Amino acid sequence: MKSKTVRRRTPAILRENAETHLRSAGGRGIEVKGDAAEVRLNNLRLAHELELYQIELEMQNEELRVLHEQANMSLDQYDFVPAGLFTLHACGEIRELNLAGGTMLGASRATLVGNRLSTMVVLPEREAFEAFLDRIFATKSKQMLECSILRPNRTLLRAMIAARASPDGQECRAVMLDLDDRA
Repeated sequence: MKSKTVRRRTPAILRENAETHLRSAGGRGIEVKGDAAEVRLNNLRLAHELELYQIELEMQNEELRVLHEQANMSLDQYDFVPAGLFTLHACGEIRELNLAGGTMLGASRATLVGNRLSTMVVLPEREAFEAFLDRIFATKSKQMLECSILRPNRTLLRAMIAARASPDGQECRAVMLDLDDRA
């Protein structure tokens, strides 16, 4: 697929293109009524309003730029934290996870999102994991669980999971630490 190149245009070229577009679309000029002084005063008011509008847009653009930078910084912090970070639905379905979480579980984020974390918990500990999830949403307080997870490559991960329900009670935020990776 060919990418589209965007050329930057000067304000004069943009204005000329807009006027051409207006004429070709059958646009009509604005009728000016009144004496020259009244028209001039009206034009000054309009110019002032346009300047204010431009300044407002520039300020909004700056705010958006700062918010964008902050969002990227937050995303970097989320992705590069050395612990696994997860957002789980009340049923245990993985909604989001960071890079460390995917690495710990031995699969890509795309593969893990939408799957229940409980299916990776070893069978003898699965009931305890389900009870852990129930406690998270029932108590709305931080809960902790140590469990073993079977990775797709058939290796075991001994993990400590701490989690707390989100304010709306629909999801929980969980942190997973690899207990075998302690130094």
